[in-house]
Amino acid sequence: MNATGWLESNPDKFRELFQAIITKLSEKQARLAIWTMDNFDLSQFKYQIIGYNSPFKDSNSKLAGDGLLIQIDPVQVEALTDTLESGLGSSILHMEIEANGSVQFSAYDGLLYALFGDEISLDLLEDLKAREIIYNYEISQPQ
Repeated sequence: MNATGWLESNPDKFRELFQAIITKLSEKQARLAIWTMDNFDLSQFKYQIIGYNSPFKDSNSKLAGDGLLIQIDPVQVEALTDTLESGLGSSILHMEIEANGSVQFSAYDGLLYALFGDEISLDLLEDLKAREIIYNYEISQPQ
């Protein structure tokens, strides 16, 4: 992942953060990869079981167990959020969201801290901070 920055989220608002990010990225042919301890009913979504390696070309993540790769459809954002809400910040061990061919959001061990890419705008970050969905964020300086 070529991260643009990182963010620290409000644990009481993981649902709002997840929904805001997937709503934004769903416009960009997005896919979600998750590794979880729970079995979610994903029958209404296009998904496949993946191994422990991230399916995304710019990620080198390797995790224990099998992951799930879910196609994000903009009209199913609410349903996907409802389905995964109970695992946000707990049983979802890692997630990556790819949009337009590159990873744009990545979080290990829940959603407390996450890395984001250039598809996550400063306007969105400021809105999330103003609504106290995230506590803080930092944009990385180019090297």
